Amino acid sequence: MKLNIKDFKESTEFLQKLVNSLTSAVFLVDKDARIININDTAEVLFGQKASDFIGKLCGNGIKCMYVEESGQQCGTTEFCAECLLRQSILKTVTEKITVLRHKLTRYFYIHGLKIMKYLLYTTKFIHYNGEDTVLLIVDDVSEVEEQRIRLEELNKAKNRFLGIVAHDLRNPLAAIDTYTKFLQEDLKNTLSGEQHEFIESIVSSTHFMNYLIKNLLTSSQIESGQLTLEMDENDYSDTLTRNYKLNRVLAAKRGIAIALKIYDDIPLFRFDKNKIIQVLNNLIGNAIKYSSEGFHITIDVGIEGESVRTTITDEGPGISKEDSAVLFHEFGRGSNRPARGEESTGLGLLISKNIIEGHRGVIGVESVPGSGSKFYFTLPLINNAI
Repeated sequence: MKLNIKDFKESTEFLQKLVNSLTSAVFLVDKDARIININDTAEVLFGQKASDFIGKLCGNGIKCMYVEESGQQCGTTEFCAECLLRQSILKTVTEKITVLRHKLTRYFYIHGLKIMKYLLYTTKFIHYNGEDTVLLIVDDVSEVEEQRIRLEELNKAKNRFLGIVAHDLRNPLAAIDTYTKFLQEDLKNTLSGEQHEFIESIVSSTHFMNYLIKNLLTSSQIESGQLTLEMDENDYSDTLTRNYKLNRVLAAKRGIAIALKIYDDIPLFRFDKNKIIQVLNNLIGNAIKYSSEGFHITIDVGIEGESVRTTITDEGPGISKEDSAVLFHEFGRGSNRPARGEESTGLGLLISKNIIEGHRGVIGVESVPGSGSKFYFTLPLINNAI
């Protein structure tokens, strides 16, 4: 086959146009990390002409802060031995492998200004015309990374604010609760029916506010990575039975029956007793909240493999697939409304999820609209908490 020089030249020009059209900066470097060629995007990214790159070692060509400020050659400064980019280039040449999408965060001198860049790069080995070279592809993700860092800082500030507010609200709410209970007891024979309703409303609202504060504090601890589990060997059957009895009283006041069925002899195992009680209160409390008078709730407990599984089944309105998908997210709420119009924080299931997963267990829901719901969670009997 006869080589057509014109076709070869045109294909080469087309390839160069194609490389120049890429939004990624592309460098071709030799085995010593010296720049052989670049595309147009590289010029834009580092604010230089092609002639400023060609023939220079990588760090000098892209004006890395370490070589610029030391006046030394790339590879000779005290920082070069730790440079991930240089290590990747040399590793690619010697081992003939591809290094995929590594992060590089560094200051570069661009148009005379020291600018922080967040980069993602890939290095690929190419042997061509008897030469070992490396194709270096660089993406500038600075804008996205800066936004992520900013959002992270705002989220931390939000969590600190919630923590401060929640702590500051605890004392006045405790005072309101104490004084209201005093009024209920001391004036119970002198208050009118309407006045009793007012005080009951105050008590109910105070309890909800305390519940909200507790959930907000736990939620902020989870988001800041400060949620700790106090793992001790506990009797799960006893913990569950005591919690069931308390919730049974609350349910009975609303005409709802709760049954507890423990099918196996559950051995002692390690779990955070107070946190698991919080999960039980969230799940059983939700079952009560969405049940009407005359409904039944069942708590089934048994050993399943190497875990103990707890399932809370109600006869409520059920949950759609769309609602199920958001229930365990922050402020996730379904379209159903509580049977008696109670308020909801939208945090209980998210907190429960984090507590159970912190125990290396699993939590979930099985439901069909109109047929009630089954919320379940498992706890490993041999536990390695996160």
